[in-house]
Amino acid sequence: MYLGATTAAACLAAANLSAREIAAASVRRDTNIPAQNLGSALAYFAKDRNLQLVYASREVDSLRTPGVVGAVTASEALVKLLSGTGLTYRYLDEQTITVQPLATGAGSKRSGIRGWFASIATVLGAAAASQAYAQEPTRAATETLDEVVVTAQKRQESVQSVPLAITVLPAEQLERQGVQTIADLSRMSSSLEFTSSSAPGGGAFVRGIGTVSNNLTKTPTGSVSIVLDGVVLGNTNISDIFDIERVEVLRGPQGTLFGSSVSAGVISVITKAPDPGAMSVTVNAEYASGDLGSEYRRGSLRTAVNLPLSDISALRVAFHSDSNSGLFYNPWQNSSSSERSTGMRARYLLAPSDAFTINLIADYNRAESNELPFNTYRYAPPGSALATALDACGVTASDSNFDTCSEYHNVSTQTDRGLSAQIDWSVLGDATLTSITSYRKGDAGSRGDIMAIPFSIAQSAFSASGGCGFGPNPCRPLSRILGGGISALQTQARTQYSEELRLASPSNKHLEWVAGLYYQNYKLDDASPGLVTIDFGGGPTDVAASFWATVRSEEYAGFGNLTWYLNDATRLIAGARYTHSKVSEDRIDPYSTGTTNVYSLSTSASKPSWRAGAQHDFNANTMAYATVSTGYKAPLINDDLQNGRQMYVVNPELPISYELGVKQSLLDNRLAFNAAVFYEKVKDYQGQYCSPSGTGTILCLPTSVSSVVTKGIELDVFGRPIKGLTVNLSAIYNPAEFPGGYLGSDGSDLGGKQLYYASKTKATLSAEQTVPLTERYSFVIGADYTYRSEQLQYTSSRPEFVVPATNLFNARLGIRAASNWSLYVFGRNLGDEHFTRSLSTTAFQVGGLTQTFDASSRRLVGVQLEAKL
Repeated sequence: MYLGATTAAACLAAANLSAREIAAASVRRDTNIPAQNLGSALAYFAKDRNLQLVYASREVDSLRTPGVVGAVTASEALVKLLSGTGLTYRYLDEQTITVQPLATGAGSKRSGIRGWFASIATVLGAAAASQAYAQEPTRAATETLDEVVVTAQKRQESVQSVPLAITVLPAEQLERQGVQTIADLSRMSSSLEFTSSSAPGGGAFVRGIGTVSNNLTKTPTGSVSIVLDGVVLGNTNISDIFDIERVEVLRGPQGTLFGSSVSAGVISVITKAPDPGAMSVTVNAEYASGDLGSEYRRGSLRTAVNLPLSDISALRVAFHSDSNSGLFYNPWQNSSSSERSTGMRARYLLAPSDAFTINLIADYNRAESNELPFNTYRYAPPGSALATALDACGVTASDSNFDTCSEYHNVSTQTDRGLSAQIDWSVLGDATLTSITSYRKGDAGSRGDIMAIPFSIAQSAFSASGGCGFGPNPCRPLSRILGGGISALQTQARTQYSEELRLASPSNKHLEWVAGLYYQNYKLDDASPGLVTIDFGGGPTDVAASFWATVRSEEYAGFGNLTWYLNDATRLIAGARYTHSKVSEDRIDPYSTGTTNVYSLSTSASKPSWRAGAQHDFNANTMAYATVSTGYKAPLINDDLQNGRQMYVVNPELPISYELGVKQSLLDNRLAFNAAVFYEKVKDYQGQYCSPSGTGTILCLPTSVSSVVTKGIELDVFGRPIKGLTVNLSAIYNPAEFPGGYLGSDGSDLGGKQLYYASKTKATLSAEQTVPLTERYSFVIGADYTYRSEQLQYTSSRPEFVVPATNLFNARLGIRAASNWSLYVFGRNLGDEHFTRSLSTTAFQVGGLTQTFDASSRRLVGVQLEAKL
C-alpha cells in the first residue's frame, strides 16, 4: 500500500517496539512473488507480511522486479524485489518500511513532489535509525543459499517447496563442471544416464528406465523427455547446450503436466532470457591438447550478448563453436577423427506491461563429423577370423580400444533449427494465460563402414571361416556392409509442430491450479540406402540393403493440476491428463522382405494419467511429501519385418510410481538436504522378447514386457556450508531388476539381473572453494567426482556385457577477478577411465564384442577463460 509522508510520521510516533515484534520481523516465511510490475509486487508483499510500505507510486510503477520465491525474511525478500531497480529500503519501525533511491543528494535529477517525498523519507529514516529496531541484521559471514527457482509445475516456485524429486543444475555449476552436451549431465545427476545420442529422445535413462534403440525401429519415443524453454522436443532432440540459466532433472513419471514421452522423467533446459535493464557480454573459451596432457584436442568458444532495445524490450544472442579431434585413430588410413558443432540462439523479449509479455526464440545448430566410427571392437576371440583381420590392419580389440580400421570414409551431419513463441497474458483476475507455439526441423545424413575392416582383408580373413554370427553353421557371410552407399548417404528429415495453451492461477495460499491443452504433430522421412557384399563361395556379390520409411504421429491432450491449502502448513495435490495418440508408418523394404511390397500400419491409443498426494511443512525449514504418479508413453510400431514379414503394434508404456520425500534447509539456510524413496512399476514396458527361432538362432522382437520394477532411495545435498565453499552431492541406491523369465538377445535368462543402464549405486560430488587474495582477486579450486557401480549395457546375462565400476575425477584451479574475468586450468576424467556408452555383439564373429565411446571417455586437460563485460 502507498502511505503519504504524514501517515508515515504518524506511524513513527505511534511506534512501541517489543522484543516479540522484533523477533517476528526476522522470521522466514514462504514467499512466492513472480516477476512483475514493482508496484504490484510491493503491494502484495505489504499485505502478505502485514507491513506498511512508504513509497511514491510513480517512483515504482515504471519499474519491474525479478520477483522472489522461497522461505525468506522480510529483508531478504525486499533485497530481491528491489534488485536492479536502483532503489533500496529502510526500516522506520518494525511494521513500517520506506523504499527510496540509492542516492538522493544534490546531484539527483528528481524534482517536485518526488524529490520532496524522497527527502522526507530520508529524514524519517534517519530518525528511525536511533530506535532500538532500525533494520534487520545483515547476512552472516557464511552466505545463505541463493533461492533456487524452478518451473517443474508450470509456475515459478522454490525448489524446496515443490513436491517432486528434482535435481537443479544452475548455470554456475554447469560452467564449473564443463557441461556442454546433454549427455554431460550424467556427471551431475546420479539418477540420470545416457546411451547413444542417436537413440529415441536422446537416449536418456532415469532410475533405470529408458528406451534402447536396438531392434526398436523408427517409431519409438524416449521414456525421458527433453524440454527446451517449455517446448517438448520429442524425437527432434538437441545435443549441445549453451547460454543456460539452469537445467531441471525431474525424476519419475511426469505425465500430468508434460505429456506422453515422460514415463521415466523430464530434462528441462532453461536458457538465459533477455534483460532490458543492462547491456552485457559474456565469453567462455576452452583449449586443450596433448601438450597439456589431453588424450585428444579440443577447442571451444561460447559467447552471449544482451542488448536492451528499450525499457520494455531486449534481445539476447548466443553463439557456440566446439571441436574435438584425435579422439579415434584409423591406422589403415593414418587419419584421426574430427567433430565440429556450431550453433546460435536469438531470444527477443517484449514486455509492454506487467500483464503481457512476448518471448520469441530462434535457434540453429549444425554438427559434422569425419572418421568417427559407429563403434570399435572390444573383443575378438583369439585365432578367430575377426582377430586375424584386425591384426592385419593394426588394431587390437580391447576395452580401451579407440582405433578403427574403416576403409570407407565415415561422415555424419546433423542440422537442427527451431522457432518458438511464448505469450503470457494476465487475465481473469491475475490468472496467467500462456501460449507456447513451436516448430522444429532436423536433417541428418550419414555414411558408415559398419564392418570397419578393409574389403580385401575381410575377403581373405573370412574366406575359410565358419561359425559367423548369423548362426551356428559354417558360412562365408560378409566382406562389406555399409550404412549408406559408397557415395550415398542415409538421410532422415524430421519436422515437428506443437502448441500448448494453459491457464494458471496466481500464486496464493488457498487454491493454486493449472489447466491446459496440448497438441503435437511429428513426421519422419527416412531414406536408408545400404550396401552389403556377400560371398558364398562363388565370388563376392553386392546386394542393395536399402529401405525407405515415412513415420507420422499426432498427440492431443488436456491436463490440469491443483494444490489445495488445507491450512498454512498442509496441502493436497491432484492432477490429471487425458492423452490421445496416433502413430503410423509406411515402409518399403525389398532387402528385408525379398519383394517390393509396401508395408503400412497405423494405430492409436487414448489413456488417462493422474497424480495425487499431500505435502506438509513441519516448520519453516522442513517439508515432506507423499505422492502417487502415473505416466503414459505412446504405442510404437515394429517394422523390422522379422515376424512373418509383418509390422505389428507394441502397446503403450504405463508406469505408476510411489514416492515419499523430504526437503530440509540446514545450518541457518546454508545447506539444503533433499531425499526421496521411490517404487515404480512399469506395465507393458517397451522392451523386447527373445525366443528360439527354430533355425538354431535367437529371434528378438520389440514387444511389451508385462512389468518392470525400479525402486530405491535418492539424495541431493547442496549449498554453502562454510564461507567460500560451494558443494553439490547427488546419490542413488537403485536395486532395479528384470522380471523373471526375461530372455536376453542371446537367449540367456536376465530375470533378477540389474536393469541395463541402471547402476545399483551411483554418486556425484562437486565442490569449489574460493579463497580471497586481495579485495579484487580470489583463488579458486574445485573438484568433481562421479562413482558408478557396475552397469549392464546389453540384453545378456554374460559377464562381458557388464561394465566394471568406474571412478571419474575432474578438477580445476585458477584466479577469479571480482565479477569481470576468470582464468582456470582444468582436467576432466583425470584417471582416463574408458567408460562406454553401449556394448553389443558383432554379427561378423561368434563371441566378438563392440563398444561405443564418446569424448567424456578420455582424459582432457586444458585452460578455460571466462569473461563478463
